[in-house]
Amino acid sequence: MATDIVTRTGKAAALSAADNDQNLESLSGTVDAKVAGYTVIATDQNKTIEFTSATAVTCALDAIATIQAAIDTTNFKVTVKNLGAGVCTIDPNGAETIDGSATFQLGQFDVIVLQINNAGTGWSLIGSANISPVFVNDSNGGPVVSETTVDFDAQEGLGWVSVGPTGSGATVTWTALDAVPLSADWLQLKVRWSVVRTGTTDMLVTMSARKNGTSPSAEAARIVYTLGAASVGGDATSGGVTYPKIQVDAANIFEVGVTYGTTPTTGFFVGMLAGYGSNA
Repeated sequence: MATDIVTRTGKAAALSAADNDQNLESLSGTVDAKVAGYTVIATDQNKTIEFTSATAVTCALDAIATIQAAIDTTNFKVTVKNLGAGVCTIDPNGAETIDGSATFQLGQFDVIVLQINNAGTGWSLIGSANISPVFVNDSNGGPVVSETTVDFDAQEGLGWVSVGPTGSGATVTWTALDAVPLSADWLQLKVRWSVVRTGTTDMLVTMSARKNGTSPSAEAARIVYTLGAASVGGDATSGGVTYPKIQVDAANIFEVGVTYGTTPTTGFFVGMLAGYGSNA
C-alpha cells in the first residue's frame, strides 16, 4: 500500500475510508526490510527502511523534485536503519546532500531519520542513534576487525603523519579503514612492535597519535613509550603490543608520530584495526 498523505484538496473530493486508512499508515509508518540496495521513493513517506545485508549496500534517495511532485505535501520523512554487518551508504540524488555531505554511512545498528529541508534542495538529518562499539573477530579468529596492517615504522622521524581510508586525502592510505562508518568517533588499534639495535646505547621507542587537525603535544598524545636497554652483549631490544583508542575526524583520519632514540638495526612497528565506535 502506498503511504502518501491524501488530502481533500488534492483529491478534490471527500476522503473515503480507504483514504483514511492510507493516511493512518503514513502517519504511523511501516517497516520495510531490504537485503539488497534500494532507492527511497515517494511511497516510502514515514516508513522505516531496514537493511539486513551482510555486505556493503547502498540506500539511494530519489530526486527531491520527483518525491515532492508525487505527494500532496512538501514534507517528506523517512527512517533508515542498518541491522546488517555490511556498511549502508545513503546516497542522495545528483548534487543533493545530507546536511552538506554527499553521502552518509551507517554501521551495524545505526539508525537515522531524514527529512527534506525547508528549501527543498537537500536532506536534513533530524534524528539518529549513534553506533555501538564494534569489536569483531576476523574470519581466522583473531581479535581484530581487519588483518590489513599499516606500517608505522615507515613514518619514523617524519613528524605528524596523517593516516586515513582510501580517498580521504591522508598522507598514508590504510584500506582497513574503508569499511568504518564515517559516523565513528574513534578507532581502537592493535599496535605491535619489535626492534633491535646493535650497539651499547639504550634505545627509546615512542609513538603518539591524535585526531587529525588537533594539536595536543606528542607527550600528551603518547600511546607507546618504551626503553630498550642495551644488553651485556651490546644489543638494545624493545617490543610489545598495545590497544590504544584514537579519535578520528569526520573523514576517519588520525595522525601518528613515531620516534626512535637511535635507529634500530632490524624490526617492525605495525598497526591493525581492532575496533571502532562512537563517543555517545
